[in-house]
Amino acid sequence: MLGYEGLVLFDCEDDLTGGVPLLCTAYNSPEQRVKIESESLIGGRTLLLDDDATPYISRPYVYDWSDNTCSMSFDITEDSAIAIKNWIINSRTVPINIAMINNSLTGSLLKNCFWTSISLNANENSFVTCEASFIALEREDEIGNDYITNRLGIITTGVGNFDIDFMSDTALNKNNNLNPIPYWKSILESDDLIGTNAEVMNWRITFGQIIEKYFSCLSSKTPQSPATVGIGQMTIDMDIELYIKSLSYNLNNIYTVDNLTLNINDTQLFFSDLNLNQRSMDGGSPSDITSLKLAYNVYGLSSN
Repeated sequence: MLGYEGLVLFDCEDDLTGGVPLLCTAYNSPEQRVKIESESLIGGRTLLLDDDATPYISRPYVYDWSDNTCSMSFDITEDSAIAIKNWIINSRTVPINIAMINNSLTGSLLKNCFWTSISLNANENSFVTCEASFIALEREDEIGNDYITNRLGIITTGVGNFDIDFMSDTALNKNNNLNPIPYWKSILESDDLIGTNAEVMNWRITFGQIIEKYFSCLSSKTPQSPATVGIGQMTIDMDIELYIKSLSYNLNNIYTVDNLTLNINDTQLFFSDLNLNQRSMDGGSPSDITSLKLAYNVYGLSSN
């Protein structure tokens, strides 16, 4: 958890200007060292009864360019809803920077980031939330032990080498653009699927894309960053839970849905060509409402 002393900036510049602050509840930015191991026989031996039983560990190896596969979870705000919509649709092939800052001298600037998975969710008694996984081709890290002056939701000082002053006079808890959006300000609309005979109880939409890094021999004595990045086609999965409030509801409409609109505050995503994968109507305890759970593959996407 980030708590009051952490900060995540989305799509910022190298000098941390111009970013959108995210109301993160968790993040993870490990650096995985990639090892290239030889398949040679060096390092192994055949043991006879009278041989020294000292084990030989591993084979010859070198380390390659590090892998930075990161993730973050956050509550959606007006600003971050627009930013994430653009990242999904308009900028999925454009690298961005994401800064994850723990305190005033510790943090990571993750550079040239591409998303691999983004999930938007809304459930009863919660905010609209987002879970995102992404890779970063490069990173810059700082380590220290001082804290941001951020206990009232206001950053009043710079952040060590991460010099941030974009919110120096703005309290997070008083800025409408930075307030989290509750689930009841998200609306799913579809005349065929929902209409006037059903209500949406909760929903989850997951976007995915494959990112492949390709390396080349650049006659360098050190590991090199990827020469190019390949980005695969997007996949979209949608899960919707409905409360059927009228016997007039037509179950024949659930199998193929031509159009569905998601409205988060005033940010809209338009989905088309929804094909049903699974449906279930599960019973529960006497206090539970029997609901219709639907899982779709989606093949069309646009935005406002």
